[in-house]
Amino acid sequence: MFNGVQVPVDVQLKMFYDAWGSDRTYNHMAVPWAWAFDTPYRWTKQIASHFGGTRQGMCVSWPGHIKDLGGIRNQFHHVIDIVPTILEAAGIRAPEEVNGIKQKPIEGVSMAYTFDKASADKPTTHKTAVFRDDGRSRDLSGGWYACTTPIRPAWETSARSFKTRPPRSSGNSMT
Repeated sequence: MFNGVQVPVDVQLKMFYDAWGSDRTYNHMAVPWAWAFDTPYRWTKQIASHFGGTRQGMCVSWPGHIKDLGGIRNQFHHVIDIVPTILEAAGIRAPEEVNGIKQKPIEGVSMAYTFDKASADKPTTHKTAVFRDDGRSRDLSGGWYACTTPIRPAWETSARSFKTRPPRSSGNSMT
């Protein structure tokens, strides 16, 4: 697939049926399913510029501390925010040095402010993020995002570009 070789499904089944799901295959799902799993965002999970694969739900549980069980939050956060959240919840400062090696500051921000029901609608504290993947990018800043449109759909492995330009994406609020 990565080399642009189109192998018919019946040949794939003969070649990979016993290896399916192992380290000998690189499995993908059909485009309609990939698109459905990425709803409501445009494109699919491989297109980071349109929140594909980068805007996902997350469950957080902390028995005895988070009382709004089943509560939903819409603030934007990133995987880099998990460590600062755990450190804050545990009351631990990030180490400045580990085994004699000075540490860089942690770039994420804590999500702990979202844990109380009263804070459910507070604005996000993660104000800026940049995502780049395979020539596509998205920059978030101050509640808005700017993104590039892919030159081809993610499921097209050859380098052909669109014959017609897809609909433009305008900046959308992150709130």
